[in-house]
Amino acid sequence: MKVSLSDYSGANVSTATLKLTLYKIINDVPMEEIAVDDSGKANSSDIYFRYDEVNEHYIFILNTKGLTIGTYYLSATAENGQSQSVGFLLE
Repeated sequence: MKVSLSDYSGANVSTATLKLTLYKIINDVPMEEIAVDDSGKANSSDIYFRYDEVNEHYIFILNTKGLTIGTYYLSATAENGQSQSVGFLLE
């Protein structure tokens, strides 16, 4: 998952802390939070994004091993409480 952040004037923000949250969707309802794991320890923490200075975005490589087939909801939340979310289907 890649996320770019900018301030109110459109300038890139590279100093935020972004936490990844994962939920499985059952009957169109996000259920309890699922523990996330990064793929190959690509991130400094299992739940926080790392910043890619070259491409100027935050990145989290999610390890999907152990997740069952179904629909999931990912949310990237900054320390100020703002978040961006996306759903995906794991087949």
